[in-house]
Amino acid sequence: VGTVAIDYLQSERDLSATMAGNMMVMGGLPGIPIMVVAGRWSDRFGRKLVGCGFASIGLVGGAGFFWLPDGTGAWELLPFMSLMLVGTMGSFPVLQTYVTELFPTALRGSATSWSTTASILGRTASLGIAALLLKVTDQSMTTTILALGPIAAIVITARLFPDTHGRELEDITGEGEPDDPDAPVTP
Repeated sequence: VGTVAIDYLQSERDLSATMAGNMMVMGGLPGIPIMVVAGRWSDRFGRKLVGCGFASIGLVGGAGFFWLPDGTGAWELLPFMSLMLVGTMGSFPVLQTYVTELFPTALRGSATSWSTTASILGRTASLGIAALLLKVTDQSMTTTILALGPIAAIVITARLFPDTHGRELEDITGEGEPDDPDAPVTP
């Protein structure tokens, strides 16, 4: 988000590199405490609600940021940039929790490795797709097309993932019952 937003501010909105960087800092500041609070909220209200909620806020902020009419000043763009950054910063740690919560201990390391690899490949692919799209359209349309990926992720998470808050890891992963003396013990 940051690289694209700064480039957009410089190339499409004619802001200086200094102003674009300052906007990034100012827009992202509210996201720092949100990252901490989002984790607590997800434990209280649920990973799906909080994670998908923040991801949706980020998409709404991005839509406003990239689609406000030409001539819109930095101060009008800043609240949307902030929503975009806060949404990203609030959703990522909450949704990332699923990587450790959905897999039994024996598979958790591999699942984390595969998830990290998929994340890197996805980000790399989106940059490649963005480069191709930017040849035929502008940044606003490119980011809108690329937003289809996060929208799909929100829908998949909301509809298919279990809500894991308030549950014991053993219950989520099916790793033996605490009352079952024959349950396998993992080191």
